[in-house]
Amino acid sequence: MKLESDANYAGEQAKTEPFTSLISELDRAADIIALVDDVSYRRQASGSGSVGAQFRHNLDFIDAFLRGVKIGRIDYGKRERDLRIENDRSAAIAQIDVLKALIEKLETRSMLNSVSVRSEIEISLWFPSSVLRELEFVYSHMVHHHALIAEKLLGFGIHVEKDFASPLQRFSIGKNKPPKEKLCLQN
Repeated sequence: MKLESDANYAGEQAKTEPFTSLISELDRAADIIALVDDVSYRRQASGSGSVGAQFRHNLDFIDAFLRGVKIGRIDYGKRERDLRIENDRSAAIAQIDVLKALIEKLETRSMLNSVSVRSEIEISLWFPSSVLRELEFVYSHMVHHHALIAEKLLGFGIHVEKDFASPLQRFSIGKNKPPKEKLCLQN
């Protein structure tokens, strides 16, 4: 039946596109890290931490997500905060490679699995979510921090690609509208 096959296709896309989006964003991060010199990577600006700190923060969230998916409980407050990633570009790129490999090992069918997420306001509370929703959260969080990184680098006189921090721009290049909505299947 056409409707059923369209729904199955949309459901499969909904489960795989966040994977590829997050991996693409990690690739963009690695490209920017490789482009930036060591001084600019570690340089503090406006009291909001360094470019390296922003990248480390992103990678910490993805790592917390991946560790939490394994046990069904994600705690974004329990991050490693490895200062080597914040200060050493090669350590950051190596961590990106590790995280990409782990993301690629996630099974598509696990995207609709339920997980619990610890509240960041009241740590005794755990909220229901799904792997897919949390994958989208870490992606969105990463894009937000990429905007902060791009702004910081611009302040240092370093220009990054125009769409580094704008996924909507990436999806709608040459169009004046957001991407077409897709059906997402529920459990």
